[in-house]
Amino acid sequence: MAVIGLAAATAAPAATAPGASTPRAAATAPPTCQCDAFDAEVERLHAVFESRGAGVAIPLDARAHAIFATRINQTYLMARCLLACDPALDRDLNPVRRLLAASAYKAREIGLAADEVAERLDAARTEMERCLELEPADPECLTWHASVGGRLEQSSWNPMVLLALARSLLAEFRAARGDLAPGHDLRDGAATRGEASILLRAPRMLGGNPTAARLLMETALQAPRFICGVSNRILLAAARTRTGDHARGLAELRATVGAGLPSCALQRYENAAALAEATRCLARIDADPALVETWPDVCE
Repeated sequence: MAVIGLAAATAAPAATAPGASTPRAAATAPPTCQCDAFDAEVERLHAVFESRGAGVAIPLDARAHAIFATRINQTYLMARCLLACDPALDRDLNPVRRLLAASAYKAREIGLAADEVAERLDAARTEMERCLELEPADPECLTWHASVGGRLEQSSWNPMVLLALARSLLAEFRAARGDLAPGHDLRDGAATRGEASILLRAPRMLGGNPTAARLLMETALQAPRFICGVSNRILLAAARTRTGDHARGLAELRATVGAGLPSCALQRYENAAALAEATRCLARIDADPALVETWPDVCE
């Protein structure tokens, strides 16, 4: 019984483009990095990760997906290599740990086998735990720790795990946001989105509260970078729908699709994938108007 979907926590789930191929063999290739040029290699690691959306357009095509998959895989392997360079660096390794977590979180989106995805997520959780030992209040490590941990445990059948999961994730996302207003945290409001996602999806007995989720997302509308994340708008639309405001929920979904790809976001591929999912969902609603009340459950 998977009670929590964390797809919207930090990025929308990426749809695999038709005909796309994923470099599965590269997943086991030996990682390469130059430990004697550590600082330059960390800069290169950032550049590789940030280039994952190269060539993205609407609609997504196989070439864009292949670039995304290759760059995410390269980021993970290079991060693992850099983390093994010199344990004495420790705190200086935290930027690498964060990128390892980001690429591990996206491993499911590039077509890797389930065991490989789980292995990467588990490695990311370990590195985020170390990051938080060194920097307990680091918002990015808190966000990624919650995100990778939630993705690892969300399909668990252990009732004790599920009972504790929602509340622990809420606590971490709230700690990551700190005193910042909703939507003003990391990038386009990753911690806000994570908190609202849990509130919206978890049963009430586990801390769920759709009304609170809607309030969070509607408050986040005031954040300057809210529109940079397609997932923000989709989550707002879902929150309105799940709190009975079906007309405004559908209107927000239509407006999101109509607005197209934001020009202000770094997560260009993730936004394009989220738009593709929203477009397919909207087509289903148009074909069956009865779905206007239940589309967040049907389309996830």
